[in-house]
Amino acid sequence: MMDQVRIPRPLPRSQFTSTRISSIGLAQLFVGCTLTLIATTLSDRFITRASAQQAQQAEKLKYFAIQVVDDQTGRGVPLVELETIQHLMFISDSQGWIAIDQPDLIGREVYFHVRSHGYELAPDGFGNRGARYRVQPGKETRLKIHRNNRAERLYRTTGSGIYRDSWLLDKPIPTRYPLINSDVVGSDSVLTAIYKDRVYWFWGDTSRSNYPLSGSFHMSGATTSVPSADRFNTPRSNSDEPGQQDFTNQLDFTENGISLDYFQDEQKVLRPLAVMPGEGPTWLTSVAVLPDSQGVQRMVASYVKIRNSLEAYRWGYAQWDDSKNHFVELVSFDERPICFPDTQSHPILYGDTNSNGDTNSNGANSASDAQNGNTNEAFLYFCSPFPFLRVKPTVDDFIRPERYQGYSCLQTHKGSSDPKLASNPKLDRTPDGTLKYAWKNQTEPLSQRDQENWIGSGKLGHDEEVVRIRDRATGKALRVHNGSLAWNEYRQRWLMIFTELGGESSMLGEIWLAESPTLIGPWRDAVKILTHDRYSFYNPKHHSFMDIDGGKTIFFEGTYSHTFSGNTKPTPRYDYNQLMYRLDLSTLESN
Repeated sequence: MMDQVRIPRPLPRSQFTSTRISSIGLAQLFVGCTLTLIATTLSDRFITRASAQQAQQAEKLKYFAIQVVDDQTGRGVPLVELETIQHLMFISDSQGWIAIDQPDLIGREVYFHVRSHGYELAPDGFGNRGARYRVQPGKETRLKIHRNNRAERLYRTTGSGIYRDSWLLDKPIPTRYPLINSDVVGSDSVLTAIYKDRVYWFWGDTSRSNYPLSGSFHMSGATTSVPSADRFNTPRSNSDEPGQQDFTNQLDFTENGISLDYFQDEQKVLRPLAVMPGEGPTWLTSVAVLPDSQGVQRMVASYVKIRNSLEAYRWGYAQWDDSKNHFVELVSFDERPICFPDTQSHPILYGDTNSNGDTNSNGANSASDAQNGNTNEAFLYFCSPFPFLRVKPTVDDFIRPERYQGYSCLQTHKGSSDPKLASNPKLDRTPDGTLKYAWKNQTEPLSQRDQENWIGSGKLGHDEEVVRIRDRATGKALRVHNGSLAWNEYRQRWLMIFTELGGESSMLGEIWLAESPTLIGPWRDAVKILTHDRYSFYNPKHHSFMDIDGGKTIFFEGTYSHTFSGNTKPTPRYDYNQLMYRLDLSTLESN
């Protein structure tokens, strides 16, 4: 920079000794040099910024852009596959954008087959579903696709390249981490808890990009703020100028994404959060926030240790260490307790009041609740998805399996053998033969599989079922795999979102919603809200803390994976990651 500043030539020594330079002249010289430096610096910065913007614009003009949009809502649709005749595959990002720069396609009319789970285009006369475009760099177009699902696909929450094509096309980005966050490329199913005014998100086995076994197999996690009701009315960034978006001030929740703050190590990559003693991975099965003996709120979890692929060999409970930001073990067992939260159990607190007198009922008590003795006392119910396991809501009770109660028609059982053998179930009946369902200590909770076995063996009648889930449209019986449950103010009912086991399109790819006026049930009619063709979408979790419009619009996510589906072609970037959907509950009134 200095060589660009014009400085007056110094006087010859003979003249210098005989000539006096006034203080005013020196001041003028200093000011002139300073102004020259400032002008040169500002010019360089302007040129640098302009050059960056020109480069960004030139990069953008390399691509032919297609945005796939929902023909009902107009918003971008993620996970839409466009495949050319020569099998080049393009997949829309979480805002529906696709950036194309293949040189052999430029300037040509190109036909794209269009496919997406639960979305479709109308077929032409030959049965092809697709669209044809002239691929021209710098041009963009919109492709409207029809949604058959009741639920609307929103965005991916985990993995890499969530907004890859939006980034390439220099479109506004809705989150702070558009390409990759903490080196996470894959995440198994989610558990959540609200603790100390933050949402805590925990995932199972989590993959990194540098090696197949280099991720976290002892749970990974992140936090966000608790979403507000007006979160969609706030600007997404401080600058709309191309290439100048300020990602540091993005809201955690926007209409098109969530910014997760992962728990990281010194290298700024994810770290394990639940390393429990023993070999193999650690899986948390439930997470809850409960008061300890001093009334202090603590975040606690149940866990299981895994070895030899999927063999569970130790069970226990842990508590979050606020100073170290990870879970520490409280107690463990070498044999599975009779009552223990199943994998992906989502606790809900239900009852009239807690110890502070605050309402926690999430809905009115009913006659059946009174019969089951839970109208005047709060319990923590573990839903996976049926709420047939409970315990009193304190840390001391949570970590003592002998204090858990199962809802069942079995006789109370305190031994170590299995009382639910299909060949000889010990059902609890009155002298006149009436079956007794009740909450019982040290008794395994009811399951749908138990009911099926007991009916098959003639021990149970169809009219004695508590769980009788049927397709509302056809009457077809549905087998429930897993899911979650929450009270909904808009419907004034309990909502259960679950994956069907053995669905028509996929073993674990069809998602249903069932309702009940009471927590325990009976659970009867269900409506299909989502389908995936030969692909899994398991362990769906309804995030009731994200609901808007008085509960009319709900949000849920699940694990999108080719595992268990028979599909040998994983979807790049999307596979083994979490997808978020939303559902307008007013659509439940229509068939």
